[in-house]
Amino acid sequence: MKQNQGLFLESELAAWPMAAENFARIRRAVDEGNRLALSAPSAPWHIEKMAVNHRRASTTAKTDAASVAARPCFLCPANRPANQSALRWRDFEILVNPFPLSAQHFTIASTRHEPQSIGGRFEVMAHLAREMEGMCVFYNGPRCGASAPDHLHFQAVAASDVSNLRMNIAKERIEGIGDSDEATLSLPPSTSTPFPFFIIESTDDKALSRLSERIIDALGNLSACSCGEEPPVNVAMLYDLPSGTTLTYIIPRSKHRPAIYGNGEGQMLVSPATIEMLGTVVCSRHDDFNRLDLPTATAILREVGLPHEDMKKAISYLMATHRRC
Repeated sequence: MKQNQGLFLESELAAWPMAAENFARIRRAVDEGNRLALSAPSAPWHIEKMAVNHRRASTTAKTDAASVAARPCFLCPANRPANQSALRWRDFEILVNPFPLSAQHFTIASTRHEPQSIGGRFEVMAHLAREMEGMCVFYNGPRCGASAPDHLHFQAVAASDVSNLRMNIAKERIEGIGDSDEATLSLPPSTSTPFPFFIIESTDDKALSRLSERIIDALGNLSACSCGEEPPVNVAMLYDLPSGTTLTYIIPRSKHRPAIYGNGEGQMLVSPATIEMLGTVVCSRHDDFNRLDLPTATAILREVGLPHEDMKKAISYLMATHRRC
C-alpha cells in the first residue's frame, strides 16, 4: 500500500488546491518557525509546539450529542467535498485529510456510519499499521479529540513527524500480564513522562488484540469510567518492518479538554488528541503558539492524562483478572 498511498496523496493534491496549500504550509512549518521544540534535546520525553491555523475547526469542534446530531457527517460519502476521492481498504475508505498535521496525513473511515469505538478493532488497526508502513496509525476516542465521534475512523501520519513515537527512555515491563513474548506490556518510568500510559510490543496481532482489550476493560473498571461507555483513550500504532514488531501506545485520559481551554483572557484553544499526547501540541492561533511554554504544555498534558493513582488501580485490576483466568 505504501507506493499507492504516496501516489494517491499526490493525485489528490494536484486536483484539490485548498488541500495542496494546507500540506504546503505543513511542509514549510519548520523553516518558517512554526514548529519549535520546547524540551531540551536531552529530555527523556520531548514536547514541541506547532502552529497550524487550518486546524481551528477540529480544535473547536463541538462533540456533544446534540451538536453532532445537528450537522451532517463529513466522513459519509454524500457529505464529502467534491474534490475528495477515496481508496478502498477492506471495510474502510482511505481519504487524504485536507487539514493535515504532517507531510502525509490520511483519514481511514469506515464504509458504515457507526460510532467511534476501539473495542474489537485492535487487530484491524494493527493490520492497517502494517500495510501503511512508515506511518503512525492512531485512534482518537470520542471524548479524546475525535471531531467525528459518530463515524468510526482512524488516522495516519508520517511516523517521522510524531514526537516520542520511538522513545529512548527505559521501559518498566509488567511481567505476567501479556502473552509471553508475543505481546509484552510495559510502562514508562513515572518520572519520565507527564502522564502514564501502556506500551505494548507485539509480534502477533491476535495477542496484541487480547491484551489491548483487557486494558480497555481495566480502564472501564475505574470509577470515573463506570458509565458503560468506552473509557477515554488515545491509541497509536507503528509497525517496525525489520523486527516484525508492532509498537502500540494506549494512552488513558481523564479529561477531554484542559481548564485553560477557551477564548477568554489567558485561555488557549489547545484540545489534546493523540498527536498532542505524543508530544506535539498543536496551536490553531498564533497568539497561543507564542504564549505556550514548556511548563504550560506539560501541565496541559498532565491534566488531561490519567492520574498515576488511577493507573495503579487499572494495573491491579489487570493483575487480578489475569490470576482468575
